[in-house]
Amino acid sequence: MYASAVDEQDAAYTTEQAFDFQDVDLLQSHGINVADIKKLKGAGICTIKGILMTTAKKLCNIKGLSEAKVDKIKEICKTLCDTGFVTAFEVSEKRKNIFKNQHRKQKIR
Repeated sequence: MYASAVDEQDAAYTTEQAFDFQDVDLLQSHGINVADIKKLKGAGICTIKGILMTTAKKLCNIKGLSEAKVDKIKEICKTLCDTGFVTAFEVSEKRKNIFKNQHRKQKIR
């Protein structure tokens, strides 16, 4: 019984991770031009979630992206990554699963 509960949690976590790292190339299948996707990647925005986290004003500052294109891209991203409302408790629970990679410099003698 315990194993099945753990398996369900692992499956849910894996699904959430898949939504966090959806590549912007996915936008091409939703009608966004390849050139516009390359512009996003050139600006350092490589995931759907990255687009959602970037303000429309910053996206409009990317050369070649108009306000209409940015609105269309944002709407598509919202449908692809529909997270809905998330409570602070849920966010804190997800943050517990993040591992920190700490490098310590060692003095070589």
